[in-house]
Formats: sequence, structure tokens, C-alpha cells
Amino acid sequence: MKLTKSYTQSSQSIVTLLETFKIDKSYKDDMIIMCADVTSLYPNIPIQTGIAFMRLRLLHLHEQEKKITNKTPLLCESDIEFVCELSEFILNNNYIEFGDHTYKQTCGTAMGTPLAVVFANLFLQHLEHIVLSKLKHEFPVLYKRYIDDLFALFKCKADAHIHKYI
Repeated sequence: MKLTKSYTQSSQSIVTLLETFKIDKSYKDDMIIMCADVTSLYPNIPIQTGIAFMRLRLLHLHEQEKKITNKTPLLCESDIEFVCELSEFILNNNYIEFGDHTYKQTCGTAMGTPLAVVFANLFLQHLEHIVLSKLKHEFPVLYKRYIDDLFALFKCKADAHIHKYI
């Protein structure tokens, strides 16, 4: 996770970052602050798309780690494939007992599974990679994400309008 530019370990770390963050005076008065929360993230991640995004993000992070450290990463590509297969099995087999009945999660990711946080993070990392790569010169001055909470600073209102990127 730490290899991702938007990574932050807590919402408190964003506050700490903002205390020392320098803003260019040429656009200071026109800046737009965006705070957002991805609504009902876990149950809204389609598992097949999520696994595909997870695979792409893990492969990307694998390559990035090789470049940065000049060493062979701990996980090889076949390990990543195995992790994705196991994750798919786990995500497709979540059950809960209520009273005398057993229910299977049929849509999205079950919030109680330990895999959910990592899965959601990798999903959003890949999704933000897709969106941020389309921003070109309108890239936010600052963009950070903590699980499903987003924070961004844009130079002006026009740069903050997301509809023109989708």
C-alpha cells in the first residue's frame, strides 16, 4: 500500500500533512477542497471486477517494487495469481448464521471478512489510477485516500469538476 502515492495510514496523518503543506499563492484564493466518502463501498464492489482490479494493482505494485528496490519482490507473479484465486474463493463464499438459518452473501463483499479492507483498498487504488491518469494538467494539488475516505485540493473549480473526466 505504501508504494501508492495516495496512501495515507490514517485520517490524522492527513491533518498532520496539511499543517505543513505549502500552497502556491497564485491559486490559493481559488482552491477547492474535496472531502468524500465512497458510499457502501464493500457491498458495492462487484467481485469479478474487484478481482480483476486487484490482480492488475498487485502486478503493478510488484513491478514498482522491483524498480524501486532493484531486488526480487517477495511475491512472484504466480503467487499473485494464487492470492487472487484464493481471494475470489473467499469473497464468493461468505456465510452468516441468523437464528436457525444460514445465508450466503450474494452481492459485493461481506464487511466482516478480514479480506474486505485489503480488497477494497486494492480496488480503489486501481480505480483511482484509471481516473487520475485521465486528469492530465488538472491533477489535484494534493490527493490522499484512507480506505474509502478521499481528500483532494484542486487549483480551481473547473479542475474539480469530475464529470468532464468520465
